[in-house]
Amino acid sequence: MININRGAIQRCLIAAALVSVSSCGPRDPTTPEEKSVRGDELLRKMSDTLKNAQALSFTVNESHERVRKTGQKGPYSLKRDLLVRRPDRLWAHTTGTASDDRDVNTTYDGKTVTIVGGNQKIYATFKAAPTLDETLDIISERFDLRVAAADFLYSSPYDSFAEKEARGGWVRRTTVDGKSCEEVSYSLKEVDFTLSVASAAPTLPCEARITYKEEPGQPVSRLVFSNWNLQPQVAESQFVANVPQGYELIPVVERIPKTELKADAGKAMGAPPRKK
Repeated sequence: MININRGAIQRCLIAAALVSVSSCGPRDPTTPEEKSVRGDELLRKMSDTLKNAQALSFTVNESHERVRKTGQKGPYSLKRDLLVRRPDRLWAHTTGTASDDRDVNTTYDGKTVTIVGGNQKIYATFKAAPTLDETLDIISERFDLRVAAADFLYSSPYDSFAEKEARGGWVRRTTVDGKSCEEVSYSLKEVDFTLSVASAAPTLPCEARITYKEEPGQPVSRLVFSNWNLQPQVAESQFVANVPQGYELIPVVERIPKTELKADAGKAMGAPPRKK
């Protein structure tokens, strides 16, 4: 006769149940309050991961919508390789696909931004701010150049996403390019965005979808992140502009705020600042 030790069996069953529960990880949020808290927690973790990296490199595969004058939308795709060294260095190489043949190198050396278009054999340059954060603001506000991945380049990405008016939070667990991620979604005044971040450390962006609500046609951009390196080997020469001989210098159109124009209307004609 087989001697059954019922106490031992019960202990084994309890232990197995405990192991099963612990392997499932934290419970997914269900209430709006829980989803808001989890979403904020994930944004902070992602931001801290990027913020704590003194240098980082990554690749973004981008899909964008271009709204034509007729209102129709035409897609185009880009691949962007980026290298950042905080607080004042940036290098980016942007290439297009069949729908966009651009081949552009961008460098920021703490003083100047230089953009070199290889296919068109042109380049542009403008004076930058002392830090990358300030320079990204200039690129967006004064030159009206959209860089969809810019929010992930700031020293504190959380500040770009966590506006007081933002509404949203955790949405679901998902998979991006075979990687387990958690998805959050928020609605802001100017944009709606959905962001997937890695479930396991390091908490890094996997994918982002941005809807530009205040632009005609409300175009959508989709970014897929890969090749993250939080400790890249960085040489100063990587941030030095390389403009081949014979390339044509072209102007960059600057958008001057109305307050500045009121103070000095000559700026509208590119005149030097008025002496006080």
